[in-house]
Amino acid sequence: MIVLSRRQDSVCGLFESSFKIFLFVGLLMFALPPVAWAQTQIPSNLQVVGTITSTTTVLPAANDIVQIVRPSSLGTIEGQGTVLAADGTFFVDMSKTQNFNGTQLTALLKKSSGTYQLNSAGSPLAFPYSGTFPFPSRISFALTVGARISGGSGGGSGGGSGGVKNDKYDVNSDGVFNQSDVDMAKKQLGESGTSSKFDVNSDGVFNTRDIIDMIKAMGSAASSRLSPAATTSTTTTTTGQ
Repeated sequence: MIVLSRRQDSVCGLFESSFKIFLFVGLLMFALPPVAWAQTQIPSNLQVVGTITSTTTVLPAANDIVQIVRPSSLGTIEGQGTVLAADGTFFVDMSKTQNFNGTQLTALLKKSSGTYQLNSAGSPLAFPYSGTFPFPSRISFALTVGARISGGSGGGSGGGSGGVKNDKYDVNSDGVFNQSDVDMAKKQLGESGTSSKFDVNSDGVFNTRDIIDMIKAMGSAASSRLSPAATTSTTTTTTGQ
């Protein structure tokens, strides 16, 4: 009887241990987000910096606009920054999500005289997006002004901050929605007593989902500014002056 009782205790103990392991693994799998979800939700930040020099008569100037785009879609702005000084130093701060990592990109210089391809070692710049979170990674290039790919508008003394009127996402209340609003919101992540204005998706809590909504909204705004209809409208207005 004593031996049987010990065997029963041993079996019960083994069953209990197995159940606990099974329960722990199940809870762990439930708690961890799927990889696909994580890739579309976790921010990915990248700073593109460097200098631009000229091999033609086109010279970079302070406040010229630097645009990061896909080679297959030059009209869709993935990131935008400015030339900071007359020596061609530029800075672009980009915020995407993890699934954007690996996307092939290039860079353009936008001036009042037109938009120009930026080259590296004599060829159009090409690089993969490689952002990180929570701190941004940084990539540096020495670029030269290449061929003109389109004409007209933007850059120079007009400033490079850009932006659109959108009160919902204008969290710094400067009258426009642009990268500075996204940067301000990112700095507020994890802070206590954050204003409800940062809860841009109105779900009652401020978190990375709000940052992602802002990033997507900024991308949509950039696309609309460079849509064929917008370009045609600008050209027509200029011709009529």
